[in-house]
Amino acid sequence: MTRPSNHDQSGNVRQMFDHHADVYQQRFMDVTRYGEALQHFCALLPKGPARVLDVGCGPGNLSRFLMDMRPELQITGTDLAPRMIDLARANVPGGRFLVGDARYLADLGPPFDGVLLGFILPYLDKAETRDLLSRVADLLRPSGTVYLSTMEGGEELSGLKGASTGEGPSLYLQYYSAEELIEGLTVCGFALHDERRSTYQDHHGDQVTDLMLVARKAG
Repeated sequence: MTRPSNHDQSGNVRQMFDHHADVYQQRFMDVTRYGEALQHFCALLPKGPARVLDVGCGPGNLSRFLMDMRPELQITGTDLAPRMIDLARANVPGGRFLVGDARYLADLGPPFDGVLLGFILPYLDKAETRDLLSRVADLLRPSGTVYLSTMEGGEELSGLKGASTGEGPSLYLQYYSAEELIEGLTVCGFALHDERRSTYQDHHGDQVTDLMLVARKAG
């Protein structure tokens, strides 16, 4: 199945998540399914007000989980959808949240201690994902940590998927194997620290395996 152009995909993602941001928040604000991996990520951050970048932050669900454990964290988040940014600001008071495209991360200040990539990779093609991992490495200080989560599966699972609400444009979802993501992290100078999976039935009744990786940049 042909993937839309990067421009069309980006526009569709923005439209979809802006329109359905409140529904997304209701459905996915609880991230306890990913709690152990997030706790592992948090434990690798330095003590004190560590700087964390949440790329594709959505309504701030991952950032909120971290702040509940470490209220002193300094959170910066970006998302394509303005409504998601509004929700993130409400859910994570004190955080800094900006509308922005993960493919073109701007200079966001001093190096970060940690970067979150929570379910953003399915909306990027594999070349964009490689570029993003390289950019994340540039944004992190030595020994900085990255957390990523995505749907795990073979290329045959990738394709256009409609919204769960039945409204709006279809989005092309890219599946990944753990091996290719770990290889991509390694190429960018990261060492794997944690690998976890969660398998469950989605709202369509299909079995889904979510992959969570935590990796650390060389010191």
